[in-house]
Amino acid sequence: MDMNSNGLDRHAAARLGRGTLRTVTLSSIAVIWIALQVYAGLRIKEGGWPFTGYPMYSPSHHVGDATKIVKLRGLTVLGKPVAITADDFGLSFHGLRQRLDKRIMARKQHRQDLEAYAARLLAIYNQTRTNPQERLSRLEILYEGRILGSRGSSEPYSKTIFTYQVDS
Repeated sequence: MDMNSNGLDRHAAARLGRGTLRTVTLSSIAVIWIALQVYAGLRIKEGGWPFTGYPMYSPSHHVGDATKIVKLRGLTVLGKPVAITADDFGLSFHGLRQRLDKRIMARKQHRQDLEAYAARLLAIYNQTRTNPQERLSRLEILYEGRILGSRGSSEPYSKTIFTYQVDS
């Protein structure tokens, strides 16, 4: 009878151990999942969230508020204006926008830093052009967007932040 009871005790202990292991595993997965959700919620930037255009997800705006997007515009050596896009740097729209926003804001107060950054952008752009006539002699960094008016209307605006001219 002792053998039977020892066998049953070992079997019951093994089942209890498996149940505890299962509970610990599921609890650990749940805690990790919640931690990842909290991390993602705190780290998401407005520009990276895909639904910011939906009214229920977008921040509220008031009369006079302005949206702004950093844009690049160039002038070729022949004087032809060129809109510079993310494709010109091998980036996505959001990738270029986030890089420009971060780097422009960091350098906006220091003209020499902004000049060096603009020179680097212009050099990268010009390196990808095989035709010398397509190369840029001037690069403009500007904000474009809309200003919210009364009755929900909005007016477009454009403001040049910095212009870099290549010395001829």
